[in-house]
Amino acid sequence: MDRQTADLEPFFAYFANPNPSACLLFIAESVHRGGKLYKAMVQSGEVVEFAAPKKNRDWLDWLQEEVRLREKVMPAQTAAQFLEWAGHQAGVLCRELDKLCLYMGERRQITAEDIQALTPRSIETGIFDLLDAAAGRSAAKALRTLGEVMQKEAPIYILTMLVRQVRLLLVCDSLRGSGGNEAEAPGILKVHPYEAQKVWQQSAKFSTGQLNKALAECLQADRALKTGGGDPKLLLETMLIKFCAG
Repeated sequence: MDRQTADLEPFFAYFANPNPSACLLFIAESVHRGGKLYKAMVQSGEVVEFAAPKKNRDWLDWLQEEVRLREKVMPAQTAAQFLEWAGHQAGVLCRELDKLCLYMGERRQITAEDIQALTPRSIETGIFDLLDAAAGRSAAKALRTLGEVMQKEAPIYILTMLVRQVRLLLVCDSLRGSGGNEAEAPGILKVHPYEAQKVWQQSAKFSTGQLNKALAECLQADRALKTGGGDPKLLLETMLIKFCAG
């Protein structure tokens, strides 16, 4: 008997005579359904797996199932918009779906207009839009998006999210420069695969110099915000204008 099997023996003994009122919780990065432990669990009781979707297709499938359980219908394009606006946290998405269902009453189909009227855009989506505007050198769009985000979040939190995003972009830029690919991004960035895909694609819009300058501007704005160096809104607006100027 190898060491790994020996370590699992107490579980096999328990599975032979489990407590009928107990739930046994295992936390793991992945599940080996062909392994001896998993097979023993299946034979002894019911296995319920809790795992968040990873790829965008998985998120769309998960969302459609949640919509179906609520006896509603959401077209594919509307579902994609809903995920973009509300983000990729199952709890948040369920809460927003419940709000939509109450808002709709007996009507079955969830529309894009329903989402725009009721579902707030996540801070992550707003930050992506800010940087997309900067990549496109559109100061007007960047400032408009900043105004929308500032209605919901404090300036220091917005700046913290911008710093995080620029650092992720720099990591992707470095990975691309060393011959890496998109498939490696989730493991290196330590973020959800869907977010890693978006960051990887966005990083291609910036040069290394632009990203380094953006990070320097973020840190300068951070010092000013924390030392009372000016109006927070004006500081963020000035920083974004510099981003867009390239």
